[in-house]
Amino acid sequence: MSGQNFWFIKMKESLIRIKKSLGFSWTGVKYLFSTQRNFSHHLIVYCSVIILGLLLGVGTIKLAIVIVMSSFVFLLEALNTVVEEIFDFLHPKFHRKVGNIKDSMAGIVLMA
Repeated sequence: MSGQNFWFIKMKESLIRIKKSLGFSWTGVKYLFSTQRNFSHHLIVYCSVIILGLLLGVGTIKLAIVIVMSSFVFLLEALNTVVEEIFDFLHPKFHRKVGNIKDSMAGIVLMA
């Protein structure tokens, strides 16, 4: 096997792995939107703020800050969902400490 074919095969294998990984990621995003009401609400508000900012002529730097901060809120909301799913799986019945952890995660998202 020539060196050129070897690198071509390795690159093709890497692209297949990346495509498979992106598929899993996209499935996770679809899950968030289909099961988490707040995630959809954040998206609606996010898009509205961006459109309003563009219409009102808000500066590029300010819009960039809004985009970064909104992305941070999306990430925290996703992390909150992961934490809740883990605890629901590990401890299906209500437990005060699990409730405190879930409430704390929700509070973190609210503060963001």
